[in-house]
Amino acid sequence: MSLDYSDASGGATGTPEALQEVPLARNRDYRILMLGQCLSALGGGISYTLLPLIVADITRSGAQTGLVGTLESMPHLLFGLLAGVAADRWSRWRIMVYADAGRALLTLLLPLTLLLSLPFMPVLYAVIVPITTLGVFFVGAYQAWVPSVVGINQVGAAIAYGEAVLAGGFIVGSALAGLLMVWVGPGPTLALDAFSFMISVATLLALRHRSQGTVAPRATTSVVLEMKEAISFIHRLPALRSIIVLWAFINFARAPMVAASTFYVTIDRHKPASHFGIFIASFMGGFIFGGIAAGRVKQRAGLAMLAGNVVTGVAIMLMPLVGSYGLMILLALLAGASNSFVLSLYLSLRTKLTPDKLLGRVGATARFLLFALSSVGSLAGGLVIDAAGGSGALYAIGAVMILLSALFALVPSLRNARPPEAAVPAS
Repeated sequence: MSLDYSDASGGATGTPEALQEVPLARNRDYRILMLGQCLSALGGGISYTLLPLIVADITRSGAQTGLVGTLESMPHLLFGLLAGVAADRWSRWRIMVYADAGRALLTLLLPLTLLLSLPFMPVLYAVIVPITTLGVFFVGAYQAWVPSVVGINQVGAAIAYGEAVLAGGFIVGSALAGLLMVWVGPGPTLALDAFSFMISVATLLALRHRSQGTVAPRATTSVVLEMKEAISFIHRLPALRSIIVLWAFINFARAPMVAASTFYVTIDRHKPASHFGIFIASFMGGFIFGGIAAGRVKQRAGLAMLAGNVVTGVAIMLMPLVGSYGLMILLALLAGASNSFVLSLYLSLRTKLTPDKLLGRVGATARFLLFALSSVGSLAGGLVIDAAGGSGALYAIGAVMILLSALFALVPSLRNARPPEAAVPAS
Protein backbone atom coordinates (compact mmCIF):
# COMPACT_ATOMS: atom_id res chain seq x y z
CA MET A 1 0.00 0.00 0.00
CA SER A 2 1.37 3.38 -0.97
CA LEU A 3 0.21 6.44 0.87
CA ASP A 4 0.83 10.07 -0.03
CA TYR A 5 -1.22 12.23 2.26
CA SER A 6 0.70 15.45 2.70
CA ASP A 7 -0.36 18.76 1.28
CA ALA A 8 1.81 21.83 0.86
CA SER A 9 1.28 22.86 4.46
CA GLY A 10 2.15 19.47 5.88
CA GLY A 11 -1.40 18.58 6.89
CA ALA A 12 -2.99 15.20 6.22
CA THR A 13 -5.32 14.66 3.31
CA GLY A 14 -7.02 11.54 2.00
CA THR A 15 -5.99 9.72 -1.18
CA PRO A 16 -7.65 6.93 -3.15
CA GLU A 17 -5.46 4.40 -1.35
CA ALA A 18 -6.32 5.95 1.99
CA LEU A 19 -10.03 5.42 1.24
CA GLN A 20 -9.37 1.68 0.80
CA GLU A 21 -7.72 1.25 4.20
CA VAL A 22 -8.52 -2.03 5.93
CA PRO A 23 -10.30 -1.56 9.29
CA LEU A 24 -7.94 -2.15 12.20
CA ALA A 25 -9.94 -5.14 13.45
CA ARG A 26 -9.40 -6.91 10.08
CA ASN A 27 -5.86 -5.67 9.43
CA ARG A 28 -3.78 -8.85 9.75
CA ASP A 29 -0.40 -7.12 9.94
CA TYR A 30 -1.60 -4.60 12.52
CA ARG A 31 -2.92 -7.42 14.73
CA ILE A 32 0.34 -9.37 14.46
CA LEU A 33 2.36 -6.21 15.10
CA MET A 34 0.32 -5.43 18.22
CA LEU A 35 0.69 -9.00 19.50
CA GLY A 36 4.46 -8.86 19.17
CA GLN A 37 4.73 -5.43 20.73
CA CYS A 38 2.38 -6.42 23.58
CA LEU A 39 4.62 -9.38 24.47
CA SER A 40 7.69 -7.17 24.07
CA ALA A 41 6.06 -4.64 26.41
CA LEU A 42 5.56 -7.44 28.94
CA GLY A 43 9.31 -7.97 28.98
CA GLY A 44 9.83 -4.21 29.09
CA GLY A 45 7.55 -3.98 32.12
CA ILE A 46 9.66 -6.58 33.89
CA SER A 47 12.95 -4.75 33.34
CA TYR A 48 11.35 -1.33 33.92
CA THR A 49 10.20 -2.49 37.36
CA LEU A 50 13.08 -4.77 38.28
CA LEU A 51 16.13 -2.70 37.32
CA PRO A 52 15.38 0.23 39.69
CA LEU A 53 14.80 -2.29 42.50
CA ILE A 54 18.14 -3.99 41.81
CA VAL A 55 20.02 -0.68 41.53
CA ALA A 56 18.41 0.72 44.68
CA ASP A 57 19.15 -2.49 46.58
CA ILE A 58 22.79 -2.59 45.48
CA THR A 59 23.67 1.11 45.75
CA ARG A 60 21.05 2.57 48.17
CA SER A 61 21.63 5.81 46.26
CA GLY A 62 19.06 8.01 44.57
CA ALA A 63 21.84 9.72 42.62
CA GLN A 64 23.02 6.43 41.08
CA THR A 65 19.46 5.44 40.27
CA GLY A 66 19.08 8.81 38.55
CA LEU A 67 22.39 8.27 36.75
CA VAL A 68 21.03 5.08 35.18
CA GLY A 69 18.10 7.13 33.88
CA THR A 70 20.50 9.71 32.48
CA LEU A 71 22.54 7.03 30.69
CA GLU A 72 19.32 5.74 29.16
CA SER A 73 18.65 9.24 27.83
CA MET A 74 22.11 9.78 26.30
CA PRO A 75 21.56 7.72 23.11
CA HIS A 76 18.50 9.80 22.31
CA LEU A 77 20.71 12.89 22.39
CA LEU A 78 23.61 11.32 20.51
CA PHE A 79 21.75 9.29 17.90
CA GLY A 80 18.13 10.46 17.97
CA LEU A 81 18.38 12.77 14.95
CA LEU A 82 20.41 10.21 13.03
CA ALA A 83 17.76 7.58 13.77
CA GLY A 84 15.17 9.87 12.20
CA VAL A 85 17.24 10.25 9.03
CA ALA A 86 17.74 6.47 8.92
CA ALA A 87 13.98 5.89 9.21
CA ASP A 88 13.34 8.21 6.25
CA ARG A 89 16.19 6.81 4.14
CA TRP A 90 16.15 3.05 4.67
CA SER A 91 13.71 0.23 5.29
CA ARG A 92 11.93 0.94 8.57
CA TRP A 93 10.95 -2.72 8.85
CA ARG A 94 14.58 -3.89 8.59
CA ILE A 95 15.71 -1.33 11.16
CA MET A 96 13.13 -2.70 13.63
CA VAL A 97 14.19 -6.31 13.04
CA TYR A 98 17.91 -5.64 13.48
CA ALA A 99 17.36 -3.37 16.49
CA ASP A 100 15.29 -5.90 18.43
CA ALA A 101 17.68 -8.75 17.57
CA GLY A 102 20.56 -6.69 18.99
CA ARG A 103 18.56 -5.72 22.08
CA ALA A 104 17.80 -9.38 22.75
CA LEU A 105 21.50 -10.33 22.75
CA LEU A 106 22.64 -7.38 24.89
CA THR A 107 19.80 -7.69 27.40
CA LEU A 108 20.70 -11.34 27.91
CA LEU A 109 24.03 -10.24 29.42
CA LEU A 110 22.26 -8.80 32.49
CA PRO A 111 20.62 -12.02 33.74
CA LEU A 112 23.81 -13.94 32.90
CA THR A 113 25.76 -11.52 35.10
CA LEU A 114 23.41 -12.15 38.01
CA LEU A 115 23.34 -15.91 37.50
CA LEU A 116 27.16 -16.04 37.42
CA SER A 117 27.41 -13.75 40.51
CA LEU A 118 29.50 -11.18 38.64
CA PRO A 119 29.52 -7.44 39.54
CA PHE A 120 26.20 -6.17 38.20
CA MET A 121 26.58 -2.38 38.08
CA PRO A 122 29.64 -2.30 35.74
CA VAL A 123 27.85 -4.58 33.28
CA LEU A 124 24.67 -2.50 33.50
CA TYR A 125 26.62 0.69 32.84
CA ALA A 126 28.33 -1.02 29.87
CA VAL A 127 25.18 -2.30 28.14
CA ILE A 128 22.54 0.28 29.02
CA VAL A 129 23.72 2.76 26.38
CA PRO A 130 23.96 0.26 23.47
CA ILE A 131 20.58 -1.27 24.39
CA THR A 132 18.95 2.15 24.47
CA THR A 133 20.68 3.17 21.24
CA LEU A 134 19.10 0.24 19.43
CA GLY A 135 15.81 1.22 21.05
CA VAL A 136 16.17 4.73 19.65
CA PHE A 137 16.46 3.36 16.11
CA PHE A 138 13.57 0.94 16.72
CA VAL A 139 11.19 3.62 18.00
CA GLY A 140 12.17 6.04 15.22
CA ALA A 141 11.40 3.43 12.58
CA TYR A 142 8.27 2.08 14.33
CA GLN A 143 6.51 5.41 14.80
CA ALA A 144 7.24 6.44 11.20
CA TRP A 145 6.23 3.02 9.81
CA VAL A 146 2.84 2.43 11.48
CA PRO A 147 0.94 4.99 9.30
CA SER A 148 1.85 3.00 6.19
CA VAL A 149 0.41 -0.15 7.82
CA VAL A 150 -2.91 1.34 8.95
CA GLY A 151 -3.39 4.39 6.69
CA ILE A 152 -3.44 8.03 7.73
CA ASN A 153 -7.18 8.11 8.43
CA GLN A 154 -6.73 5.47 11.13
CA VAL A 155 -3.55 6.79 12.72
CA GLY A 156 -5.32 8.32 15.72
CA ALA A 157 -7.24 5.13 16.50
CA ALA A 158 -4.18 2.93 15.84
CA ILE A 159 -2.07 4.98 18.25
CA ALA A 160 -4.78 4.98 20.93
CA TYR A 161 -5.41 1.25 20.69
CA GLY A 162 -1.70 0.58 20.38
CA GLU A 163 -1.00 2.45 23.62
CA ALA A 164 -3.73 0.42 25.33
CA VAL A 165 -2.32 -2.88 24.05
CA LEU A 166 1.24 -1.95 25.02
CA ALA A 167 0.03 -0.87 28.43
CA GLY A 168 -1.69 -4.24 28.87
CA GLY A 169 1.58 -6.07 28.27
CA PHE A 170 3.45 -3.64 30.49
CA ILE A 171 0.92 -4.15 33.31
CA VAL A 172 1.37 -7.90 33.32
CA GLY A 173 5.16 -7.54 33.21
CA SER A 174 5.24 -5.00 36.02
CA ALA A 175 2.97 -7.08 38.22
CA LEU A 176 4.98 -10.23 37.55
CA ALA A 177 8.37 -8.57 38.13
CA GLY A 178 8.11 -8.21 41.90
CA LEU A 179 6.57 -11.66 42.34
CA LEU A 180 9.05 -13.44 40.07
CA MET A 181 11.96 -11.68 41.76
CA VAL A 182 10.90 -13.38 45.00
CA TRP A 183 9.96 -16.74 43.47
CA VAL A 184 12.78 -17.37 40.94
CA GLY A 185 15.24 -14.53 41.53
CA PRO A 186 16.17 -11.44 39.50
CA GLY A 187 18.35 -13.29 36.95
CA PRO A 188 15.72 -15.58 35.41
CA THR A 189 13.18 -12.78 35.65
CA LEU A 190 15.34 -10.39 33.60
CA ALA A 191 15.92 -13.16 31.05
CA LEU A 192 12.24 -12.86 30.11
CA ASP A 193 12.91 -9.37 28.76
CA ALA A 194 15.56 -10.72 26.38
CA PHE A 195 13.13 -13.44 25.29
CA SER A 196 10.44 -10.83 24.62
CA PHE A 197 12.71 -9.07 22.11
CA MET A 198 13.14 -12.39 20.29
CA ILE A 199 9.35 -12.72 20.09
CA SER A 200 9.15 -9.21 18.64
CA VAL A 201 11.62 -10.19 15.91
CA ALA A 202 9.59 -13.31 15.11
CA THR A 203 6.35 -11.34 14.71
CA LEU A 204 8.05 -8.71 12.52
CA LEU A 205 9.30 -11.50 10.26
CA ALA A 206 5.72 -12.79 9.99
CA LEU A 207 4.40 -9.53 8.55
CA ARG A 208 3.47 -9.27 4.87
CA HIS A 209 3.60 -5.45 4.76
CA ARG A 210 7.23 -4.29 4.77
CA SER A 211 7.11 -1.10 2.69
CA GLN A 212 6.90 2.40 4.12
CA GLY A 213 4.67 4.63 2.04
CA THR A 214 6.14 7.25 -0.27
CA VAL A 215 9.58 7.51 1.32
CA ALA A 216 12.40 7.27 -1.21
CA PRO A 217 16.14 6.91 -0.48
CA ARG A 218 18.07 10.13 -0.69
CA ALA A 219 21.63 8.93 -0.41
CA THR A 220 23.01 11.99 -2.18
CA THR A 221 21.48 14.40 0.33
CA SER A 222 23.53 15.60 3.28
CA VAL A 223 22.44 14.11 6.61
CA VAL A 224 22.77 17.56 8.17
CA LEU A 225 20.51 19.09 5.52
CA GLU A 226 17.90 16.40 6.13
CA MET A 227 17.97 17.14 9.87
CA LYS A 228 17.63 20.86 9.16
CA GLU A 229 14.64 20.17 6.91
CA ALA A 230 12.78 18.56 9.82
CA ILE A 231 13.74 21.31 12.26
CA SER A 232 12.64 23.96 9.77
CA PHE A 233 9.30 22.21 9.26
CA ILE A 234 8.64 22.09 13.01
CA HIS A 235 9.56 25.75 13.33
CA ARG A 236 7.07 26.75 10.61
CA LEU A 237 4.10 25.03 12.32
CA PRO A 238 3.32 26.72 15.68
CA ALA A 239 0.88 23.98 16.75
CA LEU A 240 3.41 21.22 16.10
CA ARG A 241 6.18 23.18 17.76
CA SER A 242 4.14 23.89 20.89
CA ILE A 243 2.96 20.32 21.49
CA ILE A 244 6.52 18.99 21.05
CA VAL A 245 7.93 21.50 23.55
CA LEU A 246 5.11 20.82 26.03
CA TRP A 247 5.63 17.05 25.92
CA ALA A 248 9.39 17.50 26.28
CA PHE A 249 8.94 19.54 29.46
CA ILE A 250 6.38 17.06 30.80
CA ASN A 251 9.03 14.37 30.43
CA PHE A 252 11.55 16.59 32.21
CA ALA A 253 9.16 16.62 35.17
CA ARG A 254 8.27 12.95 35.15
CA ALA A 255 11.79 11.62 34.36
CA PRO A 256 12.57 10.74 38.02
CA MET A 257 9.09 9.22 38.58
CA VAL A 258 10.29 5.60 38.63
CA ALA A 259 13.24 6.33 40.88
CA ALA A 260 11.10 8.45 43.23
CA SER A 261 8.35 5.84 43.49
CA THR A 262 10.93 3.07 43.96
CA PHE A 263 12.42 4.85 46.97
CA TYR A 264 9.03 5.94 48.29
CA VAL A 265 7.45 2.46 48.19
CA THR A 266 10.41 0.26 49.15
CA ILE A 267 12.49 2.55 51.39
CA ASP A 268 10.27 5.35 52.74
CA ARG A 269 7.30 3.04 53.34
CA HIS A 270 9.30 -0.22 53.71
CA LYS A 271 7.09 -2.18 51.33
CA PRO A 272 8.33 -5.37 49.58
CA ALA A 273 9.30 -5.52 45.92
CA SER A 274 5.96 -7.10 45.04
CA HIS A 275 4.19 -3.94 46.25
CA PHE A 276 6.29 -1.80 43.95
CA GLY A 277 5.45 -4.12 41.04
CA ILE A 278 1.73 -3.65 41.77
CA PHE A 279 2.26 0.12 41.96
CA ILE A 280 3.89 0.21 38.51
CA ALA A 281 1.27 -2.18 37.13
CA SER A 282 -1.47 0.14 38.40
CA PHE A 283 0.18 3.17 36.81
CA MET A 284 0.43 1.33 33.48
CA GLY A 285 -3.11 -0.02 33.94
CA GLY A 286 -4.33 3.52 33.60
CA PHE A 287 -2.68 3.68 30.16
CA ILE A 288 -5.39 1.40 28.79
CA PHE A 289 -8.17 3.82 29.71
CA GLY A 290 -6.22 6.97 28.85
CA GLY A 291 -5.27 5.79 25.37
CA ILE A 292 -8.84 4.80 24.51
CA ALA A 293 -10.24 8.09 25.86
CA ALA A 294 -7.76 10.09 23.78
CA GLY A 295 -9.05 8.41 20.61
CA ARG A 296 -12.42 10.11 21.19
CA VAL A 297 -11.00 13.65 21.25
CA LYS A 298 -11.64 15.28 17.88
CA GLN A 299 -11.17 18.99 18.62
CA ARG A 300 -9.24 21.20 21.04
CA ALA A 301 -6.69 18.45 21.57
CA GLY A 302 -4.20 21.00 22.89
CA LEU A 303 -6.50 22.05 25.73
CA ALA A 304 -7.21 18.40 26.47
CA MET A 305 -3.45 17.78 26.80
CA LEU A 306 -3.15 20.61 29.33
CA ALA A 307 -6.10 19.37 31.37
CA GLY A 308 -4.83 15.79 31.37
CA ASN A 309 -1.42 16.92 32.56
CA VAL A 310 -2.98 18.79 35.51
CA VAL A 311 -4.77 15.61 36.55
CA THR A 312 -1.46 13.71 36.40
CA GLY A 313 0.29 16.31 38.55
CA VAL A 314 -2.45 16.37 41.19
CA ALA A 315 -2.55 12.56 41.41
CA ILE A 316 1.25 12.35 41.87
CA MET A 317 1.26 15.05 44.56
CA LEU A 318 -1.46 13.23 46.50
CA MET A 319 0.39 9.89 46.56
CA PRO A 320 2.65 10.67 49.56
CA LEU A 321 -0.28 12.28 51.43
CA VAL A 322 -2.59 9.29 51.57
CA GLY A 323 -2.02 6.85 54.37
CA SER A 324 -3.65 3.88 52.66
CA TYR A 325 -1.60 1.82 50.22
CA GLY A 326 -4.86 1.02 48.39
CA LEU A 327 -5.55 4.72 47.80
CA MET A 328 -2.02 5.20 46.53
CA ILE A 329 -2.63 2.41 44.00
CA LEU A 330 -5.82 4.14 42.82
CA LEU A 331 -3.92 7.40 42.44
CA ALA A 332 -1.25 5.57 40.40
CA LEU A 333 -4.06 4.25 38.16
CA LEU A 334 -5.43 7.78 37.70
CA ALA A 335 -1.98 9.24 37.01
CA GLY A 336 -1.29 6.55 34.42
CA ALA A 337 -4.63 7.14 32.69
CA SER A 338 -4.17 10.89 32.44
CA ASN A 339 -0.53 10.56 31.35
CA SER A 340 -1.49 8.09 28.63
CA PHE A 341 -4.29 10.42 27.56
CA VAL A 342 -1.79 13.23 27.04
CA LEU A 343 0.75 10.96 25.34
CA SER A 344 -1.80 9.55 22.88
CA LEU A 345 -3.05 13.01 21.94
CA TYR A 346 0.54 14.19 21.46
CA LEU A 347 1.50 11.26 19.20
CA SER A 348 -1.70 11.53 17.16
CA LEU A 349 -1.33 15.29 16.66
CA ARG A 350 2.36 15.02 15.79
CA THR A 351 1.72 12.29 13.23
CA LYS A 352 -1.23 13.98 11.56
CA LEU A 353 0.55 17.34 11.32
CA THR A 354 3.61 15.79 9.65
CA PRO A 355 3.92 14.59 6.01
CA ASP A 356 5.01 10.98 5.47
CA LYS A 357 8.43 11.88 4.09
CA LEU A 358 9.30 13.71 7.32
CA LEU A 359 7.74 11.36 9.89
CA GLY A 360 11.03 9.76 10.92
CA ARG A 361 12.98 13.00 11.24
CA VAL A 362 10.26 15.03 12.94
CA GLY A 363 9.76 12.23 15.47
CA ALA A 364 13.50 11.99 16.06
CA THR A 365 13.84 15.76 16.51
CA ALA A 366 11.01 15.70 19.04
CA ARG A 367 12.60 12.81 20.94
CA PHE A 368 15.97 14.59 20.91
CA LEU A 369 14.46 17.55 22.74
CA LEU A 370 12.44 15.25 25.00
CA PHE A 371 15.45 13.27 26.19
CA ALA A 372 17.69 16.30 26.43
CA LEU A 373 15.33 17.59 29.09
CA SER A 374 14.53 14.22 30.69
CA SER A 375 18.23 13.45 31.22
CA VAL A 376 18.50 16.65 33.23
CA GLY A 377 15.29 15.74 35.04
CA SER A 378 16.64 12.31 35.99
CA LEU A 379 19.78 13.79 37.55
CA ALA A 380 17.85 16.55 39.32
CA GLY A 381 15.32 14.02 40.60
CA GLY A 382 18.07 11.81 41.99
CA LEU A 383 19.47 14.73 43.96
CA VAL A 384 15.99 15.59 45.28
CA ILE A 385 15.51 11.97 46.37
CA ASP A 386 18.76 12.01 48.34
CA ALA A 387 17.82 15.35 49.92
CA ALA A 388 14.08 14.87 50.58
CA GLY A 389 13.34 11.19 50.04
CA GLY A 390 10.93 9.61 47.59
CA SER A 391 7.97 11.54 49.00
CA GLY A 392 9.67 14.91 48.50
CA ALA A 393 10.51 13.99 44.92
CA LEU A 394 6.89 13.00 44.21
CA TYR A 395 5.68 16.37 45.55
CA ALA A 396 8.17 18.15 43.28
CA ILE A 397 7.20 16.13 40.18
CA GLY A 398 3.49 16.82 40.64
CA ALA A 399 3.99 20.52 41.33
CA VAL A 400 6.15 21.02 38.23
CA MET A 401 3.57 19.28 36.04
CA ILE A 402 0.78 21.53 37.25
CA LEU A 403 2.98 24.60 36.74
CA LEU A 404 3.76 23.51 33.18
CA SER A 405 0.07 23.32 32.27
CA ALA A 406 -0.50 26.78 33.74
CA LEU A 407 2.38 28.27 31.74
CA PHE A 408 1.53 26.57 28.43
CA ALA A 409 -2.11 27.60 28.76
CA LEU A 410 -0.81 31.07 27.87
CA VAL A 411 0.42 29.83 24.45
CA PRO A 412 -2.36 30.32 21.81
CA SER A 413 -0.95 27.75 19.36
CA LEU A 414 -1.05 25.11 22.12
CA ARG A 415 -4.56 25.98 23.28
CA ASN A 416 -5.87 25.81 19.71
CA ALA A 417 -3.91 22.73 18.57
CA ARG A 418 -6.13 20.15 16.87
CA PRO A 419 -5.86 17.50 14.13
CA PRO A 420 -5.95 18.93 10.57
CA GLU A 421 -9.30 17.32 9.74
CA ALA A 422 -10.84 19.03 12.79
CA ALA A 423 -9.59 22.47 11.84
CA VAL A 424 -12.15 25.14 11.04
CA PRO A 425 -11.58 26.59 7.54
CA ALA A 426 -10.60 30.22 7.44
CA SER A 427 -13.36 32.53 6.24
